[in-house]
Amino acid sequence: MEKILHNTLSGKGNTRRISALILFIALSINLSGQKPQTTLIETWENAAWLNSTKTTYSYDVNQYETSNLSQGWDQPSTSWLNVSQIIHTNNPNGTVNNSVVQSWVVQSSTWNNAQRTSYTYNAANKALTVLSELWTGTAWFNLTRITNTYNGSGNLTNSLVETWNPVFSAWNNLSQSNHTYNPNETENQVVNQVWNLGTMSWDNSRRSTFTYDASARVLTDLQEIWTTGTWQNESLFTNTWAANGSLSKELSQTWNTTSTSWVNDGQSDYSYNPNSTVNQIVNQDWLTNAWVNAERITFTYGTATGRVEIKDEKTFTIYPNPADDFVTLKSDFDISATTFSLEDLTGKQVRTGILTDRITILDVSGLAKGVYLLRLGDKKQHIYKVVKR
Repeated sequence: MEKILHNTLSGKGNTRRISALILFIALSINLSGQKPQTTLIETWENAAWLNSTKTTYSYDVNQYETSNLSQGWDQPSTSWLNVSQIIHTNNPNGTVNNSVVQSWVVQSSTWNNAQRTSYTYNAANKALTVLSELWTGTAWFNLTRITNTYNGSGNLTNSLVETWNPVFSAWNNLSQSNHTYNPNETENQVVNQVWNLGTMSWDNSRRSTFTYDASARVLTDLQEIWTTGTWQNESLFTNTWAANGSLSKELSQTWNTTSTSWVNDGQSDYSYNPNSTVNQIVNQDWLTNAWVNAERITFTYGTATGRVEIKDEKTFTIYPNPADDFVTLKSDFDISATTFSLEDLTGKQVRTGILTDRITILDVSGLAKGVYLLRLGDKKQHIYKVVKR
């Protein structure tokens, strides 16, 4: 959908690292009732950190995110210039009804529509369809549609992506993801497939297999690609956790077919404020046998009034994670009326709402690939890492 993680997704190392990082309940830390106000992205150039992108958030009285503004740094004028914004319309229960992405037109100093994403839900508040449309200048034009299927436990089992065929006014298959789970409902594998127009059948494309520690946190994510009828190694993501359960490092490696070994590609190091909010994330690339700074992300926060606190994070699970289209938020106790927000690593809020059941489906299909932070509660926030593939 919208272009987010502007610089995080630029560059060879960063693209691999951010697009596939695998973390399950990653930042299991308590916060002091703060919401992000701004997120600053800086790039490392000529041995110095330089401004790149800044995002600022707006909320309504219920603390639902209503819009976010992305700006880019203009060196000649040494000022921030508008780039894009996202405007959200929320349903009464806090689920997103639609999100409109707009781009800034410098010549007229106005916002122009670019893309709209609309959602439908079932009785359990699980997203059933996600419709993306492009603005033609006079009307909205169908682009893609996602349809989801769930099993009896409420787990996403299949997510079908279709594209609109304007000639026949019909939806055509594009891709799908099939999900399998372990007995404890952590995700075991995700198999992505693409539609073959020649054979009119599904062809394997990519597979992710996860391992976990005793706390159900992802340790490794092995990504393979389907080549000449077999699965072959492509990327490996490994996480390091601090003694207090906080994520301290994420390492990404690529498979070297010549040496038949894993080779460093990128890493992310996390630092925290005294109240356990994330202070900075420093991304580095592996160049000429050494780690080199690439990007730095700095967060600022504001205080918000709260509703219901999460009492025991150990009874809260998120799956599948990483996710392609939808994430299930499941609790063993009643957390209805608890506020939530999902934001990217620039601090931009992309989803907000209120949990209305023990199981809530959060749609991430329209988001760019990357790492996101899910915040639950306001007075005593809990943060979890969610990865969009």
